[in-house]
Amino acid sequence: METNNFNGNMDANNDFESLEQMKQQMTMLKEKLDHQNVVNEKLILKSVKYKNDYIQKSNLRFAILGICAIPLCGYAFSNIGMYWWFIAYTMVMLIWSVSQVIINRVKYNAAKYIDDDLVKCLNQMIKAKLAFSRKLKIGICAISVFMLLFYLNVYLILATNGTATFSTGTGTMDKWYYIGLAVGGTVGAIIGAAIGFTNNAKQRRYVDEIIAELKGLQ
Repeated sequence: METNNFNGNMDANNDFESLEQMKQQMTMLKEKLDHQNVVNEKLILKSVKYKNDYIQKSNLRFAILGICAIPLCGYAFSNIGMYWWFIAYTMVMLIWSVSQVIINRVKYNAAKYIDDDLVKCLNQMIKAKLAFSRKLKIGICAISVFMLLFYLNVYLILATNGTATFSTGTGTMDKWYYIGLAVGGTVGAIIGAAIGFTNNAKQRRYVDEIIAELKGLQ
């Protein structure tokens, strides 16, 4: 009888020790998972900050380029005899573009919210995605109108002056100069559009990735 009781106590002790070991293993597993989650969260936040930093620097470069282009284009176009309405449209287009870049850079900067409010940061990035898409559509229309006005401007200058060499009020110009200007402007527009669209596509892709990563943290 005593032997049976002893065996029973041994079994109970073994069961208790097994439970304790399981609890310890579960605690260790939970700690490892918590640590892994912390590491993953840090990596995700680092990725978000890197992509946001690229977007911010890219917008800053384009803003500086646009600000420099406003007086330069105004001077260059007026100096070669372009019509005032073409110059005015170019100035308005450049000012609008620069203002949009600056607004987007300030308004949709994830770095302002990511350390304090992930929900607000996510909402701002969703708004940024819509803003970038809207800016792309308006930009395509603006550039298309710009090129049409550019060709019309060159055509009117050539149609108004039938001689090979003529005065534009700012100097004597050859008609082939304007033909070359039209060709060069077309090539420049294609290169500029390719650079702009590539940059915009990369920015929108980064915004999509930031949104997905921020959703994964919630």
